[in-house]
Amino acid sequence: MLCGCIPVVSAVAAMPDIVGSDGYVLQSKNALELKSILDRIPNEHSVEKMTAVRKRIESSYTEEGRSIKLLETIAKA
Repeated sequence: MLCGCIPVVSAVAAMPDIVGSDGYVLQSKNALELKSILDRIPNEHSVEKMTAVRKRIESSYTEEGRSIKLLETIAKA
């Protein structure tokens, strides 16, 4: 996402929250649903959407914030 890629994620853990409205969420293990999502992307894809995806990650998941979370996780182990 930081590189402007449009994310397609499964509905597992925090993935839907991370991509928000800037990506696509596969609700179940279903090849037809995945194909439907992948078929929509070229029609809905735009430079503006790529920019929005990057901005979402930059503002929500800063390098400092990720470092803090990583150190907290290591300290708990």
